[in-house]
Amino acid sequence: MPGANPIIRDRFTADPAPLVVGDTLYLFTFHDEAQQDEMFNIREWLVYSTKDMRIWTERSEAKGLKRCFQQGSLALCRKMPHT
Repeated sequence: MPGANPIIRDRFTADPAPLVVGDTLYLFTFHDEAQQDEMFNIREWLVYSTKDMRIWTERSEAKGLKRCFQQGSLALCRKMPHT
């Protein structure tokens, strides 16, 4: 359902980082696959985009996104291609 919460429904994601480029909003996030005794288990870093805050498009996994988040710098994310 467009415009509903949560935005991402097909997998567990947390702590998204927003970035606006022109007329597009990007959400950089991760897919947490933690099991019973794990705090977290991040194997997949994801990018979603929207132009209207209702319809979201899953982009291909961003290469280098893990490094970007580990260093805590959206400046690095801004330099990445949004494919």
